Amino acid sequence: MLRGRLLAVAGSLLISAAAQTPAEQGNSRVVPPPQLEMANSPTPTHEARDTSLLNTRLRWTPGRNAISHNVYFGTSHPPRFRGNQSGTTFDPGPLDTATTYFWRVDSVTPGGVVQGPTWTFMTASTARFVLVGDSTVTDDIGWGRGFTARLTSRSTIVNMALNGRSSRSFIDEGHWRAAVAQGADVILIQFGHNDMPGKGPERETDPATTYRAFLARYITPSLDMPREPVSGTGGAIRPVTPPSPAPRPIAWSRCLDQPAAWYASDEAVRIADLVRLYQRTTGGWPKNTDMARPLDTAEQRQVEAAKNDADSTIDNDATTTQLRFLALAYSGASVGRFRAAFDEGLDYVLAAQYPNGGWPQFYPLRSDYSRRITFNDDAMVHVMEVLRDAAAGRAPYAFVDSARRARAAEAVLRGVKVILASQIRVHGRLTAWCAQHDEVTLEPRQARTYEHPSFSGRESVGIASFLMSIPNPDAAVVAAVDAAVAWLRGVRLEGLRVEGRPDASLPGGVDRVVVKDRAAAPIWARFYEIGTNRPIFSGRDSVIRYDMAEIEHERRVNCSWYGSWPAALLDTEYSAWKRKHSK
Repeated sequence: MLRGRLLAVAGSLLISAAAQTPAEQGNSRVVPPPQLEMANSPTPTHEARDTSLLNTRLRWTPGRNAISHNVYFGTSHPPRFRGNQSGTTFDPGPLDTATTYFWRVDSVTPGGVVQGPTWTFMTASTARFVLVGDSTVTDDIGWGRGFTARLTSRSTIVNMALNGRSSRSFIDEGHWRAAVAQGADVILIQFGHNDMPGKGPERETDPATTYRAFLARYITPSLDMPREPVSGTGGAIRPVTPPSPAPRPIAWSRCLDQPAAWYASDEAVRIADLVRLYQRTTGGWPKNTDMARPLDTAEQRQVEAAKNDADSTIDNDATTTQLRFLALAYSGASVGRFRAAFDEGLDYVLAAQYPNGGWPQFYPLRSDYSRRITFNDDAMVHVMEVLRDAAAGRAPYAFVDSARRARAAEAVLRGVKVILASQIRVHGRLTAWCAQHDEVTLEPRQARTYEHPSFSGRESVGIASFLMSIPNPDAAVVAAVDAAVAWLRGVRLEGLRVEGRPDASLPGGVDRVVVKDRAAAPIWARFYEIGTNRPIFSGRDSVIRYDMAEIEHERRVNCSWYGSWPAALLDTEYSAWKRKHSK
């Protein structure tokens, strides 16, 4: 899969189709209704299809009185928290092919947080390339055919290169606009030898003036093209060298996705110092906080004043994300204070573990459901992944000292034991897990009013996947995975599809309904009744129902009642794991 917004090809100008206008991308924006209470008018529109893999930006109209926005985005439902921001545009980065993404924007207002609806879109099945240039790019005598052969089936190539064209004539004859209209993710451009003096007034350009001017038209703002660094093109290399742009700030949601060299940059150091600032005296971190956003002096004082707050948690990827980032930052910049902060955070995670091997959602402990062993949203699994990699000294954790590695390894072993011990048995047969289990008896337990003791069709996938990552699984681990996979296969739901249905009478203007569709891919319920395997649903009244349509609209559209979470595990991962461990 492609990664990155610009790809350099020697002697070529490559332009990301983020350059295109919304109309050119077929993604025109809906005129928003005035002053709705919650975020609205999403772009891409709800349930959009064939969305660009490389150039999608999430945009929305802010809710009334919103002063900032909590952004949630991902392939799971509900989507994961990605950060708080003041702007109404979010860059999700490169996306995977033929994948359904979920996103939501909660409005932070002076009166509290107003939860928005969950929107979805599906990406295109292939990345679309358009080739533009002269004969050196064509399929018959140029490199176009070879370029196409090097790409995978996940790519579509449209070669619009024409023999005898120059940077001038390709535009003058209208071919450039036709290329833009193809709606490409990436456009590769190469011109040069037909621009040479002597080619005639319809084609030739001057190296110092008109050649540069015509190449600039391929990235000119009049076509809404970005001013990105480009290489020279053609036989007589004529470089176009616009000024290097200032480094772009990195969003907190992308802090773990950067090239290795970036973690030695000034921006990485700046963010790592903010992460240290947010670290509580417990060693952990609070959740739902954008730790990359620059702070003014007053805000820094507010954060410092909260050092002793008892809000350290592993919920919503808190603490584990900070540990991963600090490890990357220390490995890149070798700044001692980052290692010290990491050590304190790792010590916090180790201290938070129950003697039986489980982790609560918050530590220090609270008196509510957060005391339960928390598999919900893969919280405990993410902790164990960090500890597993730190114990093994895998990058970027090679710096972790031997004593902490040993403690981390022991914590992982205890975590695996409690996972195996808490797997639910029905009539003596192993099945799956609840999203949270009692911290003493290990029985399934309720969390929020609509999260009942039940089988989890989502969290059981993360747990099974972690067990499958154990290098030499013993018989108990193999039995647990086999049982979980058998259960997941047995509760899949076929012939059903969940869709958003416009309804102007409802908040957010959309409802979520289950419809029959014989061609639909299998889906799974988030919660199943223990003993019957019937999908269950519940609103804030805590009454269990067996039809999603019977719960209130707010819970219907803002909770992941159905999803495809086990699909990859069942389709490919489990069979590969069985082959590996049957030898």
